[in-house]
Amino acid sequence: MKNKNLVVIVVVSILVVALLGFGIFWGINQLGGDGDKDNGDKESSSQTDSSNKDDKPSKGDTVSGGKIETEDVKSNAGSNVTVEVKLNKNPGFNACQLFLEYDKNVMTLVGGENGNILDQFERNGDRIVIYDSDNKDNTKNGTLLTLEFAIKEDAANGEYPIKLGKDTMFANIDEKDVVPSINLGSVIVE
Repeated sequence: MKNKNLVVIVVVSILVVALLGFGIFWGINQLGGDGDKDNGDKESSSQTDSSNKDDKPSKGDTVSGGKIETEDVKSNAGSNVTVEVKLNKNPGFNACQLFLEYDKNVMTLVGGENGNILDQFERNGDRIVIYDSDNKDNTKNGTLLTLEFAIKEDAANGEYPIKLGKDTMFANIDEKDVVPSINLGSVIVE
């Protein structure tokens, strides 16, 4: 019985070493183990060419530009209010994820609609994702989205700002962060 267990351990050990050796060999080849040689593959050469262009930022770079803003809107307790979020000076982006912040003791987000810039819209609570299904950057200016808030019956008169949370992000098709200036207004309850 001892010899049988020893044989099983030896066989398993050999298999593990062989698999590790194959994995290391495969990994080196996948990382381009033969250095900078041109293998004639059009896809890999086009990737190399585009990454060497001086006018195109590499992954992780940011693109500044664009202006996202709303105007102050007035409403009364117990009614709904619509807030139009505008984008101007659009540098080109493909997707955004917005995390809305507002006084939940005063109002509740009850709806949202896509604007005329990107073609796909998803809302889950206060998180909104908007993107372009064409997989290209969109440089249109106009309405990014429209939000609808229900003002609570017992809301006190006052000015209640709408903000975008720190996890809000905009990105272009090259996965660069697009950093617009953001100037959101308030809901004014009268």
